[in-house]
Amino acid sequence: YTHACPSGMIVRKNLIFQNTASIGGGICCNARDRSQIVGNTIWNNAAEYASGIISYNYSDILIANNIIADNDGGKGLWVHSNASATIECNDVWNNTPVNYHGPDATGMNGNISVDPRFCSIALPDLRLQISSPCLPGQHPDGVDCGIIGAVDRTCSVTPGACCFGIECGIVFRNLCEANGGYFLGEGSA
Repeated sequence: YTHACPSGMIVRKNLIFQNTASIGGGICCNARDRSQIVGNTIWNNAAEYASGIISYNYSDILIANNIIADNDGGKGLWVHSNASATIECNDVWNNTPVNYHGPDATGMNGNISVDPRFCSIALPDLRLQISSPCLPGQHPDGVDCGIIGAVDRTCSVTPGACCFGIECGIVFRNLCEANGGYFLGEGSA
């Protein structure tokens, strides 16, 4: 929550996930705020009003290079009519009930609305798969946004043998190692 930050606080490279609030489940900018919300992953938050990011009460903020995905209950990104925001190079995707309150910025200034392709939402592992449209050079519209989101590392999605003691199975390397297994090499699923 940022409140009346006239000099402009910078919120950068954060994983903001699985929070619940009445307003601004991920980030709330209020009262003439001038913050910069840059390069964050805002995922799976819930709020009655703006489950991802909200800007209101005469705030004027920068929202750039963020993934705002799978947030529930309020709009993914809400810029209130009494506020303004510069919105560029974000992936605002799969928020319920809608991605935007106000004008939909998809297709403008490098903003997209596509699956960011996280490594695993079950864990969660919010690194990006190598095929993610949020990685540099892979923007679906060819726009040079650099990295979109907080995490600039990718995961291996190559399946292989994963062993826990004497039990082995075929899983993805990142799931194996994240759960304490020993990855024995690539195979097939």
